[in-house]
Amino acid sequence: MAIGLRPYYWGLVFALTACGAPKADHRAPQNQKETGYIVSGQPQEVGPILESSTSYRVISKKHNIYEVHGLEKKAIQKRAPSLKIEKNIYLNNMVEEDKLSGAQRIYQSIIANKSTNSQNNLPKALEGCDFEKPLKPVATISLASNTLSQSVTMELGQSVRFSGSESQLSDNTQSLKLIWDVIPPKLSALPLNQPQISEEFELKPDSVGTYQVILVAQDSNHACGLKMIRFLVTHNPDVETDLRPSTQKVSDIGFAHLEQIQAPKAWLKSTGKNIVVAVLDTGLHYNHPAIQNNLAINPNETNSEMDNDKNGYNGDFLGWDFVNHDNLPFDDQGHGSHVAGLVSAQRVGSAQSALIMPLKVLNAAGGGDIGSIIAAIYYAVDNGAHVINASMQRLDSHLDSLKEAILYAHSKNVIFVSSAGNDGLDLSLPGIDIYPGEMDVPNVLNVAAVDSDNQLTSYSNYSPDQVHVAAPGGDSKEPIHSLATMNPLAIDYVPSGGTSMAAPIVSGIVAQMIQANPNITSEEIKEILMRSGSRDSQLTTVVASGRVINASEAVDLAEELHLRNHLF
Repeated sequence: MAIGLRPYYWGLVFALTACGAPKADHRAPQNQKETGYIVSGQPQEVGPILESSTSYRVISKKHNIYEVHGLEKKAIQKRAPSLKIEKNIYLNNMVEEDKLSGAQRIYQSIIANKSTNSQNNLPKALEGCDFEKPLKPVATISLASNTLSQSVTMELGQSVRFSGSESQLSDNTQSLKLIWDVIPPKLSALPLNQPQISEEFELKPDSVGTYQVILVAQDSNHACGLKMIRFLVTHNPDVETDLRPSTQKVSDIGFAHLEQIQAPKAWLKSTGKNIVVAVLDTGLHYNHPAIQNNLAINPNETNSEMDNDKNGYNGDFLGWDFVNHDNLPFDDQGHGSHVAGLVSAQRVGSAQSALIMPLKVLNAAGGGDIGSIIAAIYYAVDNGAHVINASMQRLDSHLDSLKEAILYAHSKNVIFVSSAGNDGLDLSLPGIDIYPGEMDVPNVLNVAAVDSDNQLTSYSNYSPDQVHVAAPGGDSKEPIHSLATMNPLAIDYVPSGGTSMAAPIVSGIVAQMIQANPNITSEEIKEILMRSGSRDSQLTTVVASGRVINASEAVDLAEELHLRNHLF
């Protein structure tokens, strides 16, 4: 007679299973090949699937959601027919990409076999190259040190050494010159366009972000072959308790977006004090002087390896890093810090006293998987967030489990603010699907970007059906300044633009509204925001509200609703 195990026994089964037991792999996938199937359902059905998988990742233990590897969908369905099963999806470039430098464009053009002999301003590494030669050497880059992990990521402070010794000569040549070049992140202090001739090339990155290493193999006939590789540099600094002053002069910058939405007037009534905004992004420079006083610290946790509050996350005293599975969600790309700053950083944020819960779901290249986003949504809701901000521009793949996570947020009265995207597309057209705006979910607030003249920017996606409100997003004439991530140049504020900037400005206003009316619902927030601000005839066909958001009016309306409900 078989004895059925109660659901809560499955943890004991996993702990005691012998050598063939599945391995819990907490690291997020870094490409589509590393993704598995997201399964959810009753513990008694999920348990055997985890046991038969080669490895699994916990998406949400509380909600019985996991990502499993080593099993095909049909096999999972056969063993557990009532489970919900979806293939996880990895998406590249989910944040605004920096414009390519001239050197990057030229290198990529050559690699794509496009002629460059007529181009001016060639990088020095290409001087003397004749790309019209029919026979070219083959440039090959290999690692001469093991600093880089399999995911092509390394820690700041380490050095990496590359070798070009496996490069091959073209026919009828006897010598080969190996020339190295590097394109560092924008905030790096490494010198540009200073190539090095050698068989090996050693590099010590000085800043987090994406690095590109280029090898030019030039033979005696001046024929050249190229190879370019990319790797990521990350960092997990300790959280500093001492405040440091900003070293960058900010008086010349100006933060015009705050006046544009009438934030200073709104601050007379509400600054979003103690309202928690979860920012799902590339992380946060939590030691930035303008944000250190606005961190959502978990009072039930310490920076340790212990899970004191028993929520399944060890030492999550300041959000969580779902990419690397640790408790230091540091921003190694820059996008997340810029976004979070527009919520509540001093001088920059629309809600000067709101608290940021940093949830890192995107890596240093700006890529990430939907499973991590789902995990972060459940984490945010279950750990006290009032607002979720998701400034992701290419969330063009739909999973039912993502919609369920957002609906769970709705059930707990948590509003989900998203950016409309930067493709300049009408999202109402058939075949153009950008989520979560495409979802029919009542707590989603999708945000378009307007310029300094309150007109829709050329890059912003739009739709009177799927995009609800508009807010400043910056343009070439008036970019939006916000926080920079850690860098050797001592730059604290950087300009940027995109719907990713418009969304957190709205999230900050939502935080102000919640402080003014603690009982306000997400539907009421959405309805108020869509009727605050001056109506603009040029926006009525592209945004549901037909208005640019106004913080002062929104806070006033939220406060009026609170008084009306309180009195009657």
